[in-house]
Amino acid sequence: MGRMMIRMSERTGGPGSPGGTVPEWAGWMSPRRYGEFIDLCADALAGHGVRAVYDGDGVLIAEDGTNYGLDNLSRIVRAEPPERWPQVVGAFFDSITDRDEAAGPIDPSTVFLSCQPREALPGPLAPALTEVLPGIVLVPAVDRPTSVEKLFGEGERTRPLGGLAGLVELGRRNLARVRFEQEAIIVDHERPDSVVVAIGADDPYAAGRLGVLDAVVPAAHRGDVGIVVAAPHQGLLLVHAIRGAGMVPALNGMLRFARAQYASAPRALSPHLYFIDADGGVQRITGPVADSELGIRVEGPFAAALQRAGMIDQASRAGEEQA
Repeated sequence: MGRMMIRMSERTGGPGSPGGTVPEWAGWMSPRRYGEFIDLCADALAGHGVRAVYDGDGVLIAEDGTNYGLDNLSRIVRAEPPERWPQVVGAFFDSITDRDEAAGPIDPSTVFLSCQPREALPGPLAPALTEVLPGIVLVPAVDRPTSVEKLFGEGERTRPLGGLAGLVELGRRNLARVRFEQEAIIVDHERPDSVVVAIGADDPYAAGRLGVLDAVVPAAHRGDVGIVVAAPHQGLLLVHAIRGAGMVPALNGMLRFARAQYASAPRALSPHLYFIDADGGVQRITGPVADSELGIRVEGPFAAALQRAGMIDQASRAGEEQA
């Protein structure tokens, strides 16, 4: 099928481009700042009694095999002057290595849902955890006064609440009852069906609402075709219900915004868009197109759903207008 998306170039690297001394994820840093950042992270872990070796590409690997990814932390320090980096890095590792705080029983009322890139999991995917989107895992999360504790494995603390499976269900019930901020954005005012709903306002559980999607977008509001979602980081969820040719500007806007948010915001998840059909099937609909640029691919279940709704020709004509 044809593409219906204006093209969007992949982000280019700075000093961290291939061939440089800084990896792409830290491309905005000079080599000296990059070295200082890695040293600060290793020192902060050592202050908690954790000895770790840097793998050269964004992960500190502890002696017990735990992986500490540095990409999200680099996004946080980017917004801070270098003189504040020691405090920011120290506070970050304090929050994720506070064993005393995490040692006690879990209060059921504090359990919600969060998301984690599968590639960033500290170990193999536990059987009770599933991908809510391709490559994005839904995990139970404990809300604390100054941090969020994500739970990835079974243990003595998870057992009283039914293990990870019980915690996921508990998180669903709790999160479904919590009100959330949303903003409806009409991307093209000539097409009222180009509405994109943004959910979040930096709510740490915004992306976790993918686990309670019926509470976010009731089935009656999804139309006959389905919806498209994006979760560029943990604090933002974008949703568009497909109702007509307005999906073209809507998805254009979603992709541009999702990529920008993914590239700059902490707690990044994915720059892609995903189609969820009326039966709950999920398909990633973005990928490289001509000249290695990113666009939407009208193929597979997504194309079939548009074809059944009589929108495929409409979408193709609109895509030509956008090219």
